[in-house]
Amino acid sequence: MIRIFKKDPTLRLRATRYYLVAVLACVLLLFSFNIISLHEQHEKVRELSSSNLEFAGEQIAEDLERRISFLAADCLSRAAVYSLSRQSAHDPSLETVGSLRSRFEELKRKHRIAQHFFVYEGNRLAFPRTSIPKPRTIQALFPQNAAAEYSVFQDLLRKGEDWEIRLRRPAAAVDFYSRATKLAVSDRLKAAALFRKARALEKAEELESAVQSYRALIDRYGDQYDESETPYTLVLALAPEEITRRLFTSEEDSLKRVYRDLLAGRWELAARQAELYLGKLEKRLRLSASARSASDFWDHLQLATALERQKPAGHTPKPHEIAPRAFMHGNKTYQTFQTWIPREAGPDLTVGFAVSIPWINQNLLPEYAGNSRYGNISAVSLVGEAQPGGKAVSHEDICISFPTLLPFWQLQICSQKANLSKLAASREMWVTGFAIFMFLCVFGIVLYLLIRVSGDIRWFRQRAEFVSGVSHEFKTPLSLIRLYSETLSNDGDDFSPEERKNYLRIIAREGERMSHLIGNVLNFSRIEQGLTRHELKEGDLATVVSQTVADYSEYLVWRGFTVKTSIWPHLPPVIFNAEQVSQVILNLLDNARKY
Repeated sequence: MIRIFKKDPTLRLRATRYYLVAVLACVLLLFSFNIISLHEQHEKVRELSSSNLEFAGEQIAEDLERRISFLAADCLSRAAVYSLSRQSAHDPSLETVGSLRSRFEELKRKHRIAQHFFVYEGNRLAFPRTSIPKPRTIQALFPQNAAAEYSVFQDLLRKGEDWEIRLRRPAAAVDFYSRATKLAVSDRLKAAALFRKARALEKAEELESAVQSYRALIDRYGDQYDESETPYTLVLALAPEEITRRLFTSEEDSLKRVYRDLLAGRWELAARQAELYLGKLEKRLRLSASARSASDFWDHLQLATALERQKPAGHTPKPHEIAPRAFMHGNKTYQTFQTWIPREAGPDLTVGFAVSIPWINQNLLPEYAGNSRYGNISAVSLVGEAQPGGKAVSHEDICISFPTLLPFWQLQICSQKANLSKLAASREMWVTGFAIFMFLCVFGIVLYLLIRVSGDIRWFRQRAEFVSGVSHEFKTPLSLIRLYSETLSNDGDDFSPEERKNYLRIIAREGERMSHLIGNVLNFSRIEQGLTRHELKEGDLATVVSQTVADYSEYLVWRGFTVKTSIWPHLPPVIFNAEQVSQVILNLLDNARKY
Protein backbone atom coordinates (compact mmCIF):
# COMPACT_ATOMS: atom_id res chain seq x y z
CA MET A 1 0.00 0.00 0.00
CA ILE A 2 2.83 2.36 0.87
CA ARG A 3 4.53 1.60 -2.45
CA ILE A 4 1.34 2.43 -4.31
CA PHE A 5 1.20 5.82 -2.55
CA LYS A 6 4.84 6.46 -3.39
CA LYS A 7 4.35 5.61 -7.06
CA ASP A 8 0.99 7.39 -7.57
CA PRO A 9 1.01 11.11 -6.64
CA THR A 10 -2.64 11.46 -7.69
CA LEU A 11 -3.69 8.86 -5.17
CA ARG A 12 -1.72 10.67 -2.51
CA LEU A 13 -3.47 13.95 -3.32
CA ARG A 14 -6.87 12.31 -3.26
CA ALA A 15 -6.14 10.72 0.10
CA THR A 16 -4.94 14.10 1.42
CA ARG A 17 -8.21 15.72 0.32
CA TYR A 18 -10.28 13.07 2.06
CA TYR A 19 -8.17 13.54 5.18
CA LEU A 20 -8.75 17.33 5.15
CA VAL A 21 -12.49 16.88 4.67
CA ALA A 22 -12.55 14.48 7.65
CA VAL A 23 -10.59 16.99 9.75
CA LEU A 24 -13.03 19.76 8.73
CA ALA A 25 -16.04 17.64 9.72
CA CYS A 26 -14.50 16.82 13.10
CA VAL A 27 -13.60 20.44 13.84
CA LEU A 28 -17.04 21.70 12.83
CA LEU A 29 -18.62 19.05 15.01
CA LEU A 30 -16.50 20.14 17.97
CA PHE A 31 -17.39 23.78 17.36
CA SER A 32 -21.07 22.86 17.17
CA PHE A 33 -20.86 21.08 20.52
CA ASN A 34 -19.09 24.12 21.96
CA ILE A 35 -21.79 26.51 20.73
CA ILE A 36 -24.56 24.29 22.10
CA SER A 37 -22.76 24.09 25.44
CA LEU A 38 -22.35 27.88 25.58
CA HIS A 39 -26.03 28.37 24.77
CA GLU A 40 -27.12 25.95 27.50
CA GLN A 41 -24.79 27.64 29.98
CA HIS A 42 -26.19 31.04 29.04
CA GLU A 43 -29.76 29.79 29.54
CA LYS A 44 -28.92 28.37 32.97
CA VAL A 45 -27.28 31.63 34.03
CA ARG A 46 -30.27 33.57 32.75
CA GLU A 47 -32.72 31.36 34.63
CA LEU A 48 -30.69 31.72 37.82
CA SER A 49 -30.48 35.48 37.35
CA SER A 50 -34.23 35.62 36.68
CA SER A 51 -34.96 33.78 39.92
CA ASN A 52 -32.71 36.15 41.87
CA LEU A 53 -34.27 39.15 40.14
CA GLU A 54 -37.79 37.95 40.90
CA PHE A 55 -36.94 37.59 44.59
CA ALA A 56 -35.31 41.03 44.68
CA GLY A 57 -38.22 42.52 42.72
CA GLU A 58 -40.78 41.19 45.19
CA GLN A 59 -38.83 42.77 48.05
CA ILE A 60 -38.59 46.09 46.21
CA ALA A 61 -42.32 46.01 45.34
CA GLU A 62 -43.30 45.48 48.98
CA ASP A 63 -40.89 48.17 50.18
CA LEU A 64 -42.09 50.61 47.51
CA GLU A 65 -45.75 50.03 48.45
CA ARG A 66 -44.97 50.82 52.08
CA ARG A 67 -43.15 54.02 51.11
CA ILE A 68 -45.94 55.16 48.79
CA SER A 69 -48.57 54.45 51.45
CA PHE A 70 -46.53 56.38 54.03
CA LEU A 71 -46.10 59.37 51.70
CA ALA A 72 -49.81 59.32 50.81
CA ALA A 73 -50.78 59.27 54.52
CA ASP A 74 -48.45 62.19 55.15
CA CYS A 75 -49.90 64.13 52.21
CA LEU A 76 -53.53 63.56 53.30
CA SER A 77 -52.90 63.87 57.01
CA ARG A 78 -55.39 65.61 59.28
CA ALA A 79 -53.10 68.63 59.59
CA ALA A 80 -52.67 68.93 55.82
CA VAL A 81 -56.35 68.83 54.80
CA TYR A 82 -58.12 70.03 57.97
CA SER A 83 -58.48 73.57 56.63
CA LEU A 84 -60.48 72.23 53.68
CA SER A 85 -63.29 71.09 55.98
CA ARG A 86 -64.07 74.75 56.74
CA GLN A 87 -64.20 75.67 53.07
CA SER A 88 -67.39 75.32 51.09
CA ALA A 89 -66.58 73.38 47.99
CA HIS A 90 -70.26 73.61 47.07
CA ASP A 91 -69.75 77.30 46.26
CA PRO A 92 -68.86 77.37 42.53
CA SER A 93 -67.36 80.86 42.68
CA LEU A 94 -64.01 81.53 41.05
CA GLU A 95 -62.66 82.70 44.38
CA THR A 96 -63.36 79.31 45.95
CA VAL A 97 -61.85 77.40 43.03
CA GLY A 98 -58.78 79.66 43.06
CA SER A 99 -58.38 79.20 46.81
CA LEU A 100 -58.55 75.42 46.46
CA ARG A 101 -56.02 75.43 43.64
CA SER A 102 -53.59 77.60 45.64
CA ARG A 103 -53.93 75.30 48.65
CA PHE A 104 -53.31 72.21 46.55
CA GLU A 105 -50.34 73.79 44.78
CA GLU A 106 -48.83 74.39 48.20
CA LEU A 107 -49.42 70.74 49.12
CA LYS A 108 -47.88 69.56 45.83
CA ARG A 109 -44.70 71.52 46.57
CA LYS A 110 -44.42 69.79 49.94
CA HIS A 111 -45.52 66.33 48.79
CA ARG A 112 -44.08 65.63 45.35
CA ILE A 113 -45.78 62.26 45.16
CA ALA A 114 -49.09 64.05 44.48
CA GLN A 115 -49.61 65.01 40.84
CA HIS A 116 -53.25 66.22 40.87
CA PHE A 117 -55.68 66.81 43.72
CA PHE A 118 -59.45 66.43 43.64
CA VAL A 119 -62.39 67.02 46.01
CA TYR A 120 -65.76 65.29 46.19
CA GLU A 121 -68.64 66.94 48.04
CA GLY A 122 -70.85 64.02 48.84
CA ASN A 123 -70.94 62.08 45.58
CA ARG A 124 -70.42 65.16 43.40
CA LEU A 125 -67.01 66.14 42.07
CA ALA A 126 -66.45 69.70 43.28
CA PHE A 127 -62.82 70.23 42.23
CA PRO A 128 -61.63 70.38 39.53
CA ARG A 129 -64.80 71.48 37.79
CA THR A 130 -66.05 69.57 34.77
CA SER A 131 -69.32 71.16 33.64
CA ILE A 132 -69.55 74.53 31.93
CA PRO A 133 -70.65 77.09 34.57
CA LYS A 134 -74.13 78.57 34.32
CA PRO A 135 -74.22 82.24 33.30
CA ARG A 136 -74.59 84.70 36.14
CA THR A 137 -76.37 88.05 36.22
CA ILE A 138 -74.58 91.34 36.74
CA GLN A 139 -76.36 91.81 40.07
CA ALA A 140 -74.98 88.42 41.25
CA LEU A 141 -71.50 89.87 40.85
CA PHE A 142 -72.22 92.70 43.31
CA PRO A 143 -70.63 92.39 46.75
CA GLN A 144 -72.79 92.18 49.87
CA ASN A 145 -73.84 95.59 51.22
CA ALA A 146 -72.95 97.16 47.87
CA ALA A 147 -72.56 100.94 47.82
CA ALA A 148 -74.75 103.34 45.87
CA GLU A 149 -72.23 103.34 43.03
CA TYR A 150 -73.30 99.79 42.18
CA SER A 151 -76.93 100.83 41.80
CA VAL A 152 -75.91 103.61 39.43
CA PHE A 153 -73.76 101.12 37.52
CA GLN A 154 -76.68 98.69 37.21
CA ASP A 155 -78.97 101.48 35.99
CA LEU A 156 -76.45 102.64 33.34
CA LEU A 157 -75.95 99.08 32.05
CA ARG A 158 -79.71 98.57 31.90
CA LYS A 159 -80.20 101.76 29.88
CA GLY A 160 -77.29 100.95 27.58
CA GLU A 161 -78.62 97.45 26.85
CA ASP A 162 -82.10 98.93 26.26
CA TRP A 163 -80.70 101.31 23.56
CA GLU A 164 -78.37 98.67 22.10
CA ILE A 165 -80.64 95.63 21.99
CA ARG A 166 -84.27 96.70 22.23
CA LEU A 167 -84.13 100.02 20.36
CA ARG A 168 -81.25 98.85 18.11
CA ARG A 169 -79.38 102.14 18.45
CA PRO A 170 -75.92 100.96 19.56
CA ALA A 171 -74.32 104.36 19.00
CA ALA A 172 -76.58 105.86 21.68
CA ALA A 173 -75.72 103.03 24.08
CA VAL A 174 -71.98 103.79 23.93
CA ASP A 175 -72.33 106.80 26.21
CA PHE A 176 -74.09 104.83 28.97
CA TYR A 177 -71.45 102.10 28.88
CA SER A 178 -68.63 104.69 28.94
CA ARG A 179 -70.09 106.36 32.04
CA ALA A 180 -70.42 102.95 33.73
CA THR A 181 -66.69 102.21 33.24
CA LYS A 182 -65.77 105.33 35.23
CA LEU A 183 -67.67 104.37 38.38
CA ALA A 184 -65.95 103.07 41.53
CA VAL A 185 -66.95 99.44 41.12
CA SER A 186 -64.97 96.18 40.96
CA ASP A 187 -62.66 95.50 38.03
CA ARG A 188 -64.86 92.63 36.91
CA LEU A 189 -67.84 94.98 36.55
CA LYS A 190 -65.71 97.61 34.79
CA ALA A 191 -64.58 94.93 32.35
CA ALA A 192 -68.22 93.99 31.68
CA ALA A 193 -69.08 97.62 30.93
CA LEU A 194 -66.03 98.11 28.69
CA PHE A 195 -66.86 94.92 26.74
CA ARG A 196 -70.41 96.19 26.13
CA LYS A 197 -69.04 99.54 24.98
CA ALA A 198 -66.72 97.87 22.43
CA ARG A 199 -69.56 95.62 21.30
CA ALA A 200 -71.87 98.61 20.76
CA LEU A 201 -69.15 100.42 18.78
CA GLU A 202 -68.72 97.33 16.61
CA LYS A 203 -72.48 97.21 15.94
CA ALA A 204 -72.42 100.93 15.12
CA GLU A 205 -69.78 100.13 12.48
CA GLU A 206 -67.17 102.24 14.25
CA LEU A 207 -64.59 99.50 13.83
CA GLU A 208 -61.48 101.48 14.77
CA SER A 209 -63.02 102.70 18.02
CA ALA A 210 -64.30 99.21 18.76
CA VAL A 211 -60.82 97.72 18.29
CA GLN A 212 -59.35 100.38 20.60
CA SER A 213 -61.89 99.49 23.27
CA TYR A 214 -61.23 95.76 22.83
CA ARG A 215 -57.50 96.47 23.10
CA ALA A 216 -58.05 98.43 26.33
CA LEU A 217 -60.16 95.54 27.65
CA ILE A 218 -57.35 93.01 27.00
CA ASP A 219 -54.66 95.27 28.45
CA ARG A 220 -56.56 96.20 31.62
CA TYR A 221 -58.96 93.35 32.29
CA GLY A 222 -57.84 90.45 30.07
CA ASP A 223 -57.85 88.01 33.02
CA GLN A 224 -61.26 89.14 34.33
CA TYR A 225 -64.21 86.81 33.70
CA ASP A 226 -67.53 87.62 32.09
CA GLU A 227 -70.90 86.43 33.34
CA SER A 228 -70.25 82.97 31.80
CA GLU A 229 -67.03 82.53 33.81
CA THR A 230 -64.91 82.97 30.67
CA PRO A 231 -61.85 85.29 30.65
CA TYR A 232 -62.20 88.18 28.21
CA THR A 233 -58.91 87.26 26.50
CA LEU A 234 -60.45 83.95 25.44
CA VAL A 235 -63.72 85.62 24.45
CA LEU A 236 -61.89 88.04 22.15
CA ALA A 237 -59.57 85.31 20.80
CA LEU A 238 -62.64 83.70 19.27
CA ALA A 239 -64.14 86.96 17.98
CA PRO A 240 -64.61 87.42 14.19
CA GLU A 241 -61.32 87.26 12.30
CA GLU A 242 -61.65 90.91 11.26
CA ILE A 243 -61.35 91.83 14.96
CA THR A 244 -58.73 89.25 15.98
CA ARG A 245 -56.38 90.21 13.13
CA ARG A 246 -56.20 93.74 14.56
CA LEU A 247 -56.08 92.71 18.21
CA PHE A 248 -53.51 89.89 18.08
CA THR A 249 -50.76 91.24 15.85
CA SER A 250 -47.49 90.77 17.77
CA GLU A 251 -45.73 87.60 18.90
CA GLU A 252 -46.34 88.48 22.59
CA ASP A 253 -50.00 89.08 21.94
CA SER A 254 -50.89 86.38 19.44
CA LEU A 255 -53.48 83.64 19.29
CA LYS A 256 -50.73 81.04 19.77
CA ARG A 257 -49.76 82.72 23.04
CA VAL A 258 -53.39 82.59 24.17
CA TYR A 259 -53.42 78.88 23.28
CA ARG A 260 -50.21 78.27 25.28
CA ASP A 261 -51.55 80.26 28.26
CA LEU A 262 -54.73 78.19 28.22
CA LEU A 263 -52.72 74.94 28.29
CA ALA A 264 -50.54 76.36 31.07
CA GLY A 265 -53.59 76.89 33.32
CA ARG A 266 -53.54 80.68 33.35
CA TRP A 267 -57.32 80.80 33.84
CA GLU A 268 -59.73 78.82 36.00
CA LEU A 269 -61.77 76.78 33.54
CA ALA A 270 -63.93 73.70 33.78
CA ALA A 271 -62.92 70.60 31.81
CA ARG A 272 -65.62 70.91 29.15
CA GLN A 273 -65.09 74.64 28.99
CA ALA A 274 -61.35 74.22 28.35
CA GLU A 275 -61.97 71.48 25.79
CA LEU A 276 -64.41 73.74 23.92
CA TYR A 277 -62.01 76.67 23.67
CA LEU A 278 -58.98 74.50 22.92
CA GLY A 279 -60.84 72.88 20.04
CA LYS A 280 -61.86 76.25 18.60
CA LEU A 281 -58.35 77.69 18.90
CA GLU A 282 -56.80 74.57 17.34
CA LYS A 283 -59.22 74.81 14.44
CA ARG A 284 -58.46 78.49 13.89
CA LEU A 285 -54.69 78.02 14.26
CA ARG A 286 -54.75 74.72 12.33
CA LEU A 287 -53.01 72.86 15.14
CA SER A 288 -53.30 69.23 16.18
CA ALA A 289 -54.43 68.16 19.63
CA SER A 290 -51.05 66.48 20.28
CA ALA A 291 -49.80 69.63 22.06
CA ARG A 292 -52.21 68.93 24.91
CA SER A 293 -50.22 65.87 26.02
CA ALA A 294 -47.47 68.08 27.48
CA SER A 295 -49.89 70.17 29.59
CA ASP A 296 -50.16 69.44 33.31
CA PHE A 297 -53.31 71.57 33.46
CA TRP A 298 -54.96 69.55 30.71
CA ASP A 299 -53.96 66.29 32.45
CA HIS A 300 -55.68 67.56 35.58
CA LEU A 301 -58.86 68.30 33.65
CA GLN A 302 -58.69 64.85 32.03
CA LEU A 303 -58.49 63.37 35.53
CA ALA A 304 -61.59 65.39 36.43
CA THR A 305 -63.44 63.89 33.45
CA ALA A 306 -62.40 60.41 34.57
CA LEU A 307 -63.36 61.09 38.20
CA GLU A 308 -66.77 62.45 37.20
CA ARG A 309 -67.67 58.99 35.90
CA GLN A 310 -66.29 57.32 39.03
CA LYS A 311 -68.13 57.51 42.31
CA PRO A 312 -65.85 58.01 45.31
CA ALA A 313 -64.72 54.81 46.96
CA GLY A 314 -66.77 53.51 49.84
CA HIS A 315 -66.19 55.60 52.90
CA THR A 316 -63.64 54.26 55.32
CA PRO A 317 -64.98 53.20 58.71
CA LYS A 318 -63.13 56.01 60.41
CA PRO A 319 -62.59 59.58 59.28
CA HIS A 320 -59.20 60.55 57.89
CA GLU A 321 -58.20 57.00 57.03
CA ILE A 322 -56.42 56.71 53.66
CA ALA A 323 -58.06 54.55 50.98
CA PRO A 324 -56.11 53.65 47.80
CA ARG A 325 -57.98 53.32 44.55
CA ALA A 326 -56.90 52.56 40.96
CA PHE A 327 -59.01 52.87 37.82
CA MET A 328 -58.77 53.25 34.06
CA HIS A 329 -60.28 55.88 31.79
CA GLY A 330 -59.77 55.41 28.07
CA ASN A 331 -56.14 54.54 27.59
CA LYS A 332 -55.03 56.23 30.83
CA THR A 333 -54.59 54.62 34.22
CA TYR A 334 -54.65 56.32 37.61
CA GLN A 335 -53.57 55.35 41.11
CA THR A 336 -55.25 57.57 43.67
CA PHE A 337 -55.43 57.95 47.44
CA GLN A 338 -58.35 59.63 49.17
CA THR A 339 -59.59 60.36 52.66
CA TRP A 340 -63.01 61.10 54.13
CA ILE A 341 -63.49 64.39 56.03
CA PRO A 342 -66.75 64.64 57.95
CA ARG A 343 -68.32 68.08 58.37
CA GLU A 344 -70.95 69.35 60.75
CA ALA A 345 -72.59 71.59 58.17
CA GLY A 346 -73.07 70.47 54.61
CA PRO A 347 -72.09 67.25 52.84
CA ASP A 348 -68.94 65.43 53.83
CA LEU A 349 -65.79 65.92 51.76
CA THR A 350 -63.61 63.32 50.07
CA VAL A 351 -60.16 64.71 49.33
CA GLY A 352 -57.64 62.78 47.28
CA PHE A 353 -54.80 62.96 44.81
CA ALA A 354 -53.45 61.04 41.83
CA VAL A 355 -49.99 59.56 42.29
CA SER A 356 -47.20 61.01 40.14
CA ILE A 357 -45.68 57.98 38.43
CA PRO A 358 -42.88 60.06 36.79
CA TRP A 359 -41.84 61.37 40.23
CA ILE A 360 -41.64 57.79 41.58
CA ASN A 361 -39.49 56.75 38.62
CA GLN A 362 -37.18 59.74 38.98
CA ASN A 363 -36.87 60.02 42.76
CA LEU A 364 -37.84 56.81 44.57
CA LEU A 365 -36.77 53.98 42.30
CA PRO A 366 -33.16 55.12 41.64
CA GLU A 367 -32.44 54.47 45.34
CA TYR A 368 -32.91 50.74 44.75
CA ALA A 369 -30.48 50.57 41.82
CA GLY A 370 -27.06 49.51 43.07
CA ASN A 371 -28.34 48.81 46.59
CA SER A 372 -26.49 45.72 47.85
CA ARG A 373 -29.51 44.74 49.94
CA TYR A 374 -31.39 43.85 46.75
CA GLY A 375 -28.44 42.50 44.77
CA ASN A 376 -26.76 44.10 41.79
CA ILE A 377 -29.82 45.85 40.36
CA SER A 378 -28.76 48.18 37.59
CA ALA A 379 -32.14 49.73 36.73
CA VAL A 380 -35.64 49.83 38.25
CA SER A 381 -38.67 51.49 36.68
CA LEU A 382 -42.46 51.42 36.62
CA VAL A 383 -43.97 50.36 33.33
CA GLY A 384 -47.63 50.68 32.45
CA GLU A 385 -49.70 47.66 31.49
CA ALA A 386 -53.01 47.57 29.66
CA GLN A 387 -54.41 45.10 32.18
CA PRO A 388 -53.38 44.10 35.70
CA GLY A 389 -50.92 41.27 36.04
CA GLY A 390 -49.34 41.73 32.64
CA LYS A 391 -46.32 39.69 31.71
CA ALA A 392 -42.74 40.79 31.30
CA VAL A 393 -42.14 43.27 28.52
CA SER A 394 -38.61 42.12 27.80
CA HIS A 395 -36.89 38.77 27.40
CA GLU A 396 -33.98 39.75 29.64
CA ASP A 397 -35.70 42.01 32.20
CA ILE A 398 -38.12 40.92 34.91
CA CYS A 399 -41.50 42.55 35.61
CA ILE A 400 -43.04 42.16 39.06
CA SER A 401 -46.68 42.91 39.92
CA PHE A 402 -47.47 44.77 43.13
CA PRO A 403 -49.38 42.95 45.90
CA THR A 404 -52.03 45.63 46.56
CA LEU A 405 -51.21 49.02 45.01
CA LEU A 406 -50.52 50.02 41.41
CA PRO A 407 -52.42 47.16 39.73
CA PHE A 408 -52.02 48.76 36.30
CA TRP A 409 -48.24 49.00 36.59
CA GLN A 410 -45.38 46.58 36.99
CA LEU A 411 -41.90 46.92 38.42
CA GLN A 412 -39.38 46.37 35.65
CA ILE A 413 -35.96 45.28 36.94
CA CYS A 414 -32.70 44.83 35.10
CA SER A 415 -29.67 43.25 36.79
CA GLN A 416 -26.08 44.23 36.18
CA LYS A 417 -25.04 40.60 36.64
CA ALA A 418 -27.50 39.48 34.02
CA ASN A 419 -26.17 42.08 31.64
CA LEU A 420 -22.57 41.02 32.32
CA SER A 421 -23.46 37.35 31.85
CA LYS A 422 -25.21 38.19 28.64
CA LEU A 423 -22.20 40.15 27.43
CA ALA A 424 -19.82 37.34 28.43
CA ALA A 425 -21.93 34.72 26.65
CA SER A 426 -22.22 36.95 23.62
CA ARG A 427 -18.46 37.52 23.65
CA GLU A 428 -17.79 33.77 23.82
CA MET A 429 -20.18 33.18 20.96
CA TRP A 430 -18.40 35.82 18.89
CA VAL A 431 -14.97 34.33 19.70
CA THR A 432 -16.19 30.85 18.73
CA GLY A 433 -17.71 32.16 15.53
CA PHE A 434 -14.50 34.01 14.69
CA ALA A 435 -12.46 30.85 15.33
CA ILE A 436 -14.74 28.89 12.98
CA PHE A 437 -14.38 31.60 10.36
CA MET A 438 -10.58 31.61 10.63
CA PHE A 439 -10.43 27.81 10.47
CA LEU A 440 -12.61 27.77 7.36
CA CYS A 441 -10.39 30.43 5.77
CA VAL A 442 -7.21 28.42 6.48
CA PHE A 443 -8.88 25.21 5.32
CA GLY A 444 -10.05 26.90 2.13
CA ILE A 445 -6.56 28.21 1.41
CA VAL A 446 -5.01 24.76 1.96
CA LEU A 447 -7.66 23.12 -0.21
CA TYR A 448 -7.10 25.70 -2.94
CA LEU A 449 -3.34 25.10 -2.86
CA LEU A 450 -3.89 21.34 -3.03
CA ILE A 451 -6.15 21.74 -6.04
CA ARG A 452 -3.55 23.92 -7.72
CA VAL A 453 -0.75 21.45 -6.88
CA SER A 454 -2.81 18.49 -8.11
CA GLY A 455 -3.38 20.32 -11.40
CA ASP A 456 0.31 21.03 -11.72
CA ILE A 457 1.14 17.38 -11.00
CA ARG A 458 -1.29 16.23 -13.67
CA TRP A 459 0.28 18.71 -16.05
CA PHE A 460 3.77 17.47 -15.24
CA ARG A 461 2.67 13.87 -15.76
CA GLN A 462 1.14 14.73 -19.11
CA ARG A 463 4.27 16.57 -20.03
CA ALA A 464 6.45 13.59 -19.08
CA GLU A 465 4.20 11.24 -21.06
CA PHE A 466 4.38 13.60 -24.02
CA VAL A 467 8.16 13.76 -23.88
CA SER A 468 8.31 9.98 -23.54
CA GLY A 469 6.01 9.51 -26.52
CA VAL A 470 7.91 11.99 -28.65
CA SER A 471 11.20 10.30 -27.78
CA HIS A 472 9.70 7.00 -28.80
CA GLU A 473 8.47 8.53 -32.04
CA PHE A 474 11.97 9.82 -32.80
CA LYS A 475 13.33 6.24 -32.84
CA THR A 476 11.50 5.12 -36.00
CA PRO A 477 12.59 7.89 -38.39
CA LEU A 478 16.09 7.95 -36.90
CA SER A 479 16.41 4.18 -37.36
CA LEU A 480 15.24 4.41 -40.96
CA ILE A 481 17.52 7.32 -41.76
CA ARG A 482 20.48 5.53 -40.16
CA LEU A 483 19.62 2.21 -41.91
CA TYR A 484 19.32 3.66 -45.39
CA SER A 485 22.27 6.00 -44.92
CA GLU A 486 24.55 3.12 -43.89
CA THR A 487 23.18 0.98 -46.74
CA LEU A 488 23.95 3.66 -49.28
CA SER A 489 27.31 4.36 -47.71
CA ASN A 490 28.50 0.74 -47.60
CA ASP A 491 26.88 -0.78 -50.67
CA GLY A 492 26.24 2.25 -52.78
CA ASP A 493 27.70 0.75 -55.98
CA ASP A 494 25.48 -2.36 -55.84
CA PHE A 495 22.22 -0.43 -56.19
CA SER A 496 20.67 0.83 -59.33
CA PRO A 497 19.93 4.52 -59.71
CA GLU A 498 16.25 3.80 -59.18
CA GLU A 499 16.85 2.02 -55.85
CA ARG A 500 19.30 4.67 -54.68
CA LYS A 501 16.72 7.33 -55.52
CA ASN A 502 14.06 5.45 -53.58
CA TYR A 503 16.35 5.18 -50.52
CA LEU A 504 17.11 8.88 -50.64
CA ARG A 505 13.41 9.61 -50.86
CA ILE A 506 12.83 7.54 -47.73
CA ILE A 507 15.62 9.39 -45.93
CA ALA A 508 14.10 12.74 -46.94
CA ARG A 509 10.62 11.66 -45.90
CA GLU A 510 11.78 10.45 -42.50
CA GLY A 511 13.71 13.68 -42.06
CA GLU A 512 10.53 15.60 -42.81
CA ARG A 513 8.71 13.43 -40.31
CA MET A 514 11.32 14.30 -37.69
CA SER A 515 10.80 17.94 -38.54
CA HIS A 516 7.07 17.50 -37.80
CA LEU A 517 7.87 15.82 -34.48
CA ILE A 518 10.24 18.63 -33.56
CA GLY A 519 7.50 21.09 -34.51
CA ASN A 520 5.12 19.29 -32.13
CA VAL A 521 7.62 19.67 -29.33
CA LEU A 522 8.01 23.37 -30.06
CA ASN A 523 4.24 23.83 -30.22
CA PHE A 524 3.88 22.06 -26.88
CA SER A 525 6.45 24.41 -25.37
CA ARG A 526 4.67 27.46 -26.78
CA ILE A 527 1.31 26.20 -25.49
CA GLU A 528 2.85 25.63 -22.04
CA GLN A 529 4.16 29.21 -22.00
CA GLY A 530 0.94 30.63 -23.40
CA LEU A 531 2.66 32.00 -26.50
CA THR A 532 0.67 30.12 -29.15
CA ARG A 533 -1.09 32.37 -31.62
CA HIS A 534 -3.22 30.75 -34.33
CA GLU A 535 -3.71 32.76 -37.51
CA LEU A 536 -7.03 31.81 -39.07
CA LYS A 537 -7.74 32.29 -42.77
CA GLU A 538 -10.57 31.34 -45.07
CA GLY A 539 -9.69 28.51 -47.52
CA ASP A 540 -10.43 25.09 -48.92
CA LEU A 541 -10.23 22.45 -46.17
CA ALA A 542 -10.39 19.54 -48.64
CA THR A 543 -7.12 20.57 -50.36
CA VAL A 544 -5.17 20.68 -47.09
CA VAL A 545 -6.54 17.32 -45.92
CA SER A 546 -5.84 15.61 -49.31
CA GLN A 547 -2.28 16.98 -49.49
CA THR A 548 -1.50 15.87 -45.92
CA VAL A 549 -2.86 12.35 -46.50
CA ALA A 550 -0.92 12.05 -49.78
CA ASP A 551 2.35 13.10 -48.10
CA TYR A 552 1.99 10.48 -45.38
CA SER A 553 0.36 7.66 -47.38
CA GLU A 554 3.64 6.41 -48.93
CA TYR A 555 5.08 5.84 -45.47
CA LEU A 556 1.95 4.04 -44.39
CA VAL A 557 1.95 1.86 -47.52
CA TRP A 558 5.59 1.00 -46.84
CA ARG A 559 4.54 -0.11 -43.34
CA GLY A 560 1.85 -2.36 -44.81
CA PHE A 561 -1.22 -0.15 -44.50
CA THR A 562 -3.74 0.98 -47.08
CA VAL A 563 -5.04 4.53 -47.06
CA LYS A 564 -8.36 5.46 -48.65
CA THR A 565 -9.83 8.96 -48.71
CA SER A 566 -13.41 10.04 -49.31
CA ILE A 567 -13.78 13.81 -49.47
CA TRP A 568 -16.90 15.55 -50.76
CA PRO A 569 -15.82 17.60 -53.83
CA HIS A 570 -17.98 20.65 -53.14
CA LEU A 571 -17.09 21.62 -49.57
CA PRO A 572 -17.80 25.28 -48.73
CA PRO A 573 -14.85 27.50 -47.76
CA VAL A 574 -14.16 27.65 -44.01
CA ILE A 575 -11.90 29.66 -41.67
CA PHE A 576 -9.03 27.55 -40.26
CA ASN A 577 -5.28 27.34 -39.65
CA ALA A 578 -3.74 25.11 -42.34
CA GLU A 579 -0.67 24.13 -40.30
CA GLN A 580 -2.71 23.04 -37.28
CA VAL A 581 -5.18 21.09 -39.42
CA SER A 582 -2.26 19.26 -41.12
CA GLN A 583 -0.86 18.45 -37.71
CA VAL A 584 -4.22 17.08 -36.56
CA ILE A 585 -4.48 14.83 -39.67
CA LEU A 586 -0.90 13.57 -39.19
CA ASN A 587 -1.62 12.78 -35.53
CA LEU A 588 -4.75 10.86 -36.45
CA LEU A 589 -2.94 8.83 -39.17
CA ASP A 590 0.03 8.10 -36.92
CA ASN A 591 -2.27 7.00 -34.08
CA ALA A 592 -4.13 4.74 -36.51
CA ARG A 593 -0.80 3.20 -37.57
CA LYS A 594 0.28 2.59 -34.00
CA TYR A 595 -2.96 1.46 -32.39
